[in-house]
Amino acid sequence: MAAQKRGIKLAAQGSEAGGRSDGGGRLALVVDVPTPYRIPVFNDLGDRLGSRFKVFFMALRAPNRKWEPSLEKSRFAHEVLGGLNLRAWSGRGFGCHLNPGVGRALERFAPSLVVVGGYNHVTSFLAARNVRRLAVKLCLWCESTVHDARNGSRFTERLKVRFIGRCDSFIVPGRASREYLATYGVTDERIFAAPNAVDSEFFREGAARAQTDEARERFRKAHFLPEFNVLFMGRLSAEKGFPVTVDVVGALQTQGLEVGLLVVGDGPRRREYERLVSERRLRNVVFFGFVRQTELPFYYGQADVLMVPSVSEPWGLVVNEAMACGVPVLCSPVVGAGYDLVTDGVTGYRCGNAAEYAARILGLIEDPESKVTMSKTCREVIAAFSPAACAEGFLEALQALSRVQR
Repeated sequence: MAAQKRGIKLAAQGSEAGGRSDGGGRLALVVDVPTPYRIPVFNDLGDRLGSRFKVFFMALRAPNRKWEPSLEKSRFAHEVLGGLNLRAWSGRGFGCHLNPGVGRALERFAPSLVVVGGYNHVTSFLAARNVRRLAVKLCLWCESTVHDARNGSRFTERLKVRFIGRCDSFIVPGRASREYLATYGVTDERIFAAPNAVDSEFFREGAARAQTDEARERFRKAHFLPEFNVLFMGRLSAEKGFPVTVDVVGALQTQGLEVGLLVVGDGPRRREYERLVSERRLRNVVFFGFVRQTELPFYYGQADVLMVPSVSEPWGLVVNEAMACGVPVLCSPVVGAGYDLVTDGVTGYRCGNAAEYAARILGLIEDPESKVTMSKTCREVIAAFSPAACAEGFLEALQALSRVQR
């Protein structure tokens, strides 16, 4: 849809609003919390930009996550802003963080470019307003796709349109988010790619230790599992689509196939899903609960395929993690990572329904050599999706600003 139809007045990249710069440019990021998988990217930016880079966190931890703060491994300047967590009061997903001091914090740092991670926090809008006041450039780090679940609120949509209209540039993880921004009239030259990444070497090495015949046999015997096991890795909440996994494993077991299911993760629907598995009388299903990031490679190492049947998933870093461990991926068409990482028959498959998932798993069981080939290709493909490659996208956005200012 054209920008005019959405009522957007997009900021021109070469406008007179120019930002302050020390010659090399100063980059500020405003994001919600220090999630473990972002730290390597921020470290890379800190190594390259030094004192010209700083991250402003809205809070130290997310209320609905069990992630531990990871700042002890940080090599970048950062500040945790004082403020309120509105979700704890309202129970609503929109407007989680309110940090009134974000404007003063940005003014003290004096950036050339401010990158805001999303538009679903009050703080994001406060940062955008202060960017205009400080006469610097605004960039949106956007992971949304056209497939995301939305509340349909006209008010929310108007806020989003207004926010996008204020931005000078955009950073996206991949193709699905680029296509989403195009529906708001954002042109390609204003979009910079920063592919979502994990520490692939960490996952590859950890999984390799768990993928020996001896280690896998020991694990299977300890948990009474068969030789072929499907992995579901993620939060046990509605948007992750876990019941589809139950349908798939149930269908395969009904055909007489010995297929196991490893469930790694916790969430508000865990008890409901445990009851579902019991009611369906599925065999060989083990719920492991929440697992710390340092332990994740072990569970990937025990799996033969990862299922990501999400009904709303802007990216899905479990896809990166699985591929780094050499585990083929079966994902739904709404998973953002699938557009860039999952190629049918090469690194996995994108599946539209339970029957298709089941057929693809059956194919891997009947042709184990294809799984071996996919495993090798997964590791090769994911090598290009590194923290350094993600950091490069931010640097390109900063360098483009410098070129405009000259």
